[in-house]
Amino acid sequence: MKKYLLFLLLILFVLFLFSGCLNSDGQTIILWTDQPEMAAYIEQFNAENQDFRIELEFSESPKQAVTNSITLPDLVIGKYLTNYQAIEIFSPLDNLFQKERLSRKAFYPELLKLGQLEEKQVLLPIAFNLPILMFKSGKIGIDTFFLSPEIIESESSAFNEQNDTSFQQQGFSLLWEPKMLYLVTRLFETRFQETSFGELIWRKEGLQNSIEYFDKWSEDINGGREKEREFTDKYLYDPGYKLINEGRILFYYTDIKSFFGIPGGKRDNLDFRWIAGEEEIPVMEDILYAGIPKASKNIKAAREFLSWFFQRETQQRLLESTQYKRMRTFGISNGFSSLREINEIELPRYYPALVGHIPPESSFSFPRPLPADWEDLKERVLKPWLLGKVMGMGEYRELEEAIQAWQLQRPQL
Repeated sequence: MKKYLLFLLLILFVLFLFSGCLNSDGQTIILWTDQPEMAAYIEQFNAENQDFRIELEFSESPKQAVTNSITLPDLVIGKYLTNYQAIEIFSPLDNLFQKERLSRKAFYPELLKLGQLEEKQVLLPIAFNLPILMFKSGKIGIDTFFLSPEIIESESSAFNEQNDTSFQQQGFSLLWEPKMLYLVTRLFETRFQETSFGELIWRKEGLQNSIEYFDKWSEDINGGREKEREFTDKYLYDPGYKLINEGRILFYYTDIKSFFGIPGGKRDNLDFRWIAGEEEIPVMEDILYAGIPKASKNIKAAREFLSWFFQRETQQRLLESTQYKRMRTFGISNGFSSLREINEIELPRYYPALVGHIPPESSFSFPRPLPADWEDLKERVLKPWLLGKVMGMGEYRELEEAIQAWQLQRPQL
């Protein structure tokens, strides 16, 4: 028995030394991400690759982790990495486009541009999301690829139905979803963006036009705030898709990944269109990027993973695998792929509702770089401020005051 235990300990010791050799030779990649879909992709990579292996470490906020941690991983995949504070941490990836390993032409150019620093490619885009309005199939009276504010107004007004005192059905209200209020500011070219000093600036005329549009919509389409609020309080306790199927509302705001997250049986009668201004769809800011920190100990292995991941054949296999496993996720990492051919050719095969709906590249309006605290600022300050304007209950006269008050009150990171 003692000989057996000694033999077992010897084997474990050898395995430990072997594991250490793998790490010292740069064969193991440590990945930080908050994307659960990456676990399946890593499993696929590890199964196909004998030279390198990835170990996943979940990070609640990769953006904050890379800017606040002393020890960094070999690879980071997360959202909001393009701000000036985070992007400087990453090393150039231009060599991935040499020797035909990756092709710049395969990507959306504007997505690549957002991941550049001083004309060097330091981040590679993985996936992005788009806003939509969903509705019941056959309920829109015109054949359109985009839904502009004017079309939404016209269709909503025609759908509205009320008695002497209140609405029985309502086409659409900006009051239902603060995300839609923010999207309107994008449609009116408010252009929230980051300065080189990390400060938030915006086009004030665009913001003012958005607020005027909120008021005009409420009065002209839905008879004023009180009637909108009464309808909202009475009916908007059920999911949007249920209210649509019941004929209570015409449109409901969501995004494409959430649309395909609705269970199939509840989505069978639903259709959707892209929300656009001047036939430009605002790409949502939470674009997923991948980068290799300058402090990475396994740069070669991390580059090998990126080279593998951004092959069209790889993403085809990943789509097949997620469908086979019946994973409740959309597209590539729960979004449209950064590779154009995957979206234009492969996705409609797996998501028939996309057939005839894939937007052309020219229709995308990409966001500008935004401050490191943008995600929190948008959720905690901007959306409540916009909702206050719609409801006529704004606490602050100017948005600048609301932002300054929030920045003074929040704990320092």
